Amino acid sequence: HDLINGPLKDIALSPKLEIVEGDARTVDLKNFMANTTEFKLVANLPYNAGTHILRTILLSDLPPQLSVVMLQKEVARNITASPGKSNILSSFFQAYYHTDFHFNVQPKSFSPQPKVMSGVISLKRKKNPLLPKYLHHDYFSFLTCGFAAPRKQLHNSLSQGLKIGVLEVKDVSSQLGLNTELRPAALSVEEWVALFKTFKARKYVHKLG
Repeated sequence: HDLINGPLKDIALSPKLEIVEGDARTVDLKNFMANTTEFKLVANLPYNAGTHILRTILLSDLPPQLSVVMLQKEVARNITASPGKSNILSSFFQAYYHTDFHFNVQPKSFSPQPKVMSGVISLKRKKNPLLPKYLHHDYFSFLTCGFAAPRKQLHNSLSQGLKIGVLEVKDVSSQLGLNTELRPAALSVEEWVALFKTFKARKYVHKLG
């Protein structure tokens, strides 16, 4: 509200612009996109809710074709990480989107200045995502198990999270040709998705609760 009555006061009067006051974590974009299914998201996302907002919007019934967003640098780097530095965010978002890190934004660019660097990234919707959207909650829970102890070997993390034996984890993983003695960060998003599908087919994922 302060923005509309302050810095945005002049442009808020433009007939080509509609400003909606609301919580981006819960807003339903379908209420504002009645005449289109193709749009782009450009946003400076708050540090404390950025990933939540991205998950909500990107996996909604009306996801953007392309998103260009600014986040805390650490989060931006995590979302765009490659195998060897994989993490829960990169393995999740890259199942549905092509991601790229573009540039850093210095604290001095803001007033007041934050204590951390920011980063600008893009997320382009994949024509053929690795998973259907309705599985994203289960997939995120599965990744939470896999990355719960990032310094441990993968079979230990999954065994603990899925509440099954280490030998069962190794058996499932060996069918995919995966070495579970690796750390979670070593796996590609394709390997994480393959693991998820296999464990789900064996009815292990329902144990995540």
